Order: sequence, then structure tokens, then C-alpha cells
Amino acid sequence: SYFQTYLSWLTDAQKDEIKKMKEEGKSKMDIQKKIFDYFESLTGDKKKKAAEELQQGCLMALSEIIGNEKMLMLKEIKDSGADPEQIRMKVEDMLKLVVDKEKKKRIDEYAPVCRKIYAAMNERRKRNDHNLESYFQTYLSWLTDAQKDEIKKMKEEGKSKMDIQKKIFDYFESLTGDKKKKAAEELQQGCLMALSEIIGNEKMLMLKEIKDSGTDPEQIRMKVEDMLKLVVDKEKKKRIDEYAPVCRKIYAAMNERRKRNDHNLE
Repeated sequence: SYFQTYLSWLTDAQKDEIKKMKEEGKSKMDIQKKIFDYFESLTGDKKKKAAEELQQGCLMALSEIIGNEKMLMLKEIKDSGADPEQIRMKVEDMLKLVVDKEKKKRIDEYAPVCRKIYAAMNERRKRNDHNLESYFQTYLSWLTDAQKDEIKKMKEEGKSKMDIQKKIFDYFESLTGDKKKKAAEELQQGCLMALSEIIGNEKMLMLKEIKDSGTDPEQIRMKVEDMLKLVVDKEKKKRIDEYAPVCRKIYAAMNERRKRNDHNLE
């Protein structure tokens, strides 16, 4: 059914509401609007999953309206590396040529919500590109251009964050001297930023106080680990799984370096 295929992300209560609207004879446009409202209220990975499902639904509807031949043409345009905006305009042109009454009715029903889904996905894609760029500037300025391109490629290919983090750490490990020191400082900032988003400002302030009181770095590390164990939010737990391994490695490398410096000083 449609619920199982494209709307599996709806809660049971939301599915019941949609069924009720159908039973009451509400227009498809009203139902689509309600679904989009539910979609808009989502965040993070849930929204991403919902967007992917809804996009599939929109593509299915589009395929039924314009036919397989034109769908293949669109796929070729997409595969040739055309800009998403060009593809969108091509779709709109194809829809304008539809003369069949039933199909025109389907366009009126599906197009508004599908256009919104498309716009939301496009916005997200642009934001991700921007996020990566700002991340490069802030915490990964030490990467070479070739390394940055490799990371971008991994993201585009849908590689896991863990794989990407591992690749970044490998690049870090290959550095020496001042370059490594600068990289470690930037990465530490990135880890602190992620930590702050996970445990919140209050706990970050508490850690700062502990650090400022001259506590041993190892005790601070243990305190952080204790705080992470108390996180229950699923999204945040996922972020811990993604960031913790590489951040622990960075921390260990910095600590090792500090100990070596202290020893040399002795």
C-alpha cells in the first residue's frame, strides 16, 4: 500500500488521520497538504528518510503521467550532470504538454506537494554543500585541495560518516611537525563543537571549570565519557557513534604529544 511504500515515516496517529480524511471525502489536495505539514514537522534523519520516500512517490506519479520514455530521457539528463534546476524546468515543460484530462487532474493533485518536497530536498543539498565548505574552512583548512576533493567525493557517493572520519584521521596521521600541530588544534575545536551540541552548554561549562581548576587531562576525558554514557536522545547517540572514535584518537594523539613535551622539558 501507499502507506507502506512512501509514507512509512508517518506515525500511526498520523496514518489514522489521513485515513479519516479519505473516509470523509476530503480532496486529494487537502490530504497532500496534511502529509506535507507532517513532513515539515520532522527533523534530521527522520526528515531525510521521509523526503526520500516522498520523492519516490513523486517519481512514481510522474512516471505514470509522462510515461517511461520521457522518464528515461530525464534520467539521461540527470546522469549527464545537469543542474537540478535544469531538470526541474524540463519536468515542468513536459507537464505542460500533457493533454489527457485524467493525467492533468493528477498533475493538479500531486504537483504542488511534489514541488514543495523537491524544493526542500534541494535546499538541504545546498545547505549540506555549504556546511561542508564552512567545515573545511573552520576545522579542515589543513587538508590539501586534493584531499578535500576526495572527502567531497566520499560524501557524494554516500559513504558513512565513520568512513569519512577515518579518512580524515588517516590524512591527519600522515602530517608532521607544525602542520600536525595546527591540524590537531583545528580538529580538537571540531570535536569540542560536536561535544557541545551533544551534551549542551551547561555541561560544557562544567567541563571548562574542571579544566581551569588544573584537573589532570585523563580525569577530564573520563568525565566526558561519563557524560556521553548518560545521553539518551537517539539522534545524539548516533552523533556520538560517528564522532567519538576519531575524536578519541585526536585526543590521544594530542595527549601523547603533550606528555612527550613534558618529558622533554624534564
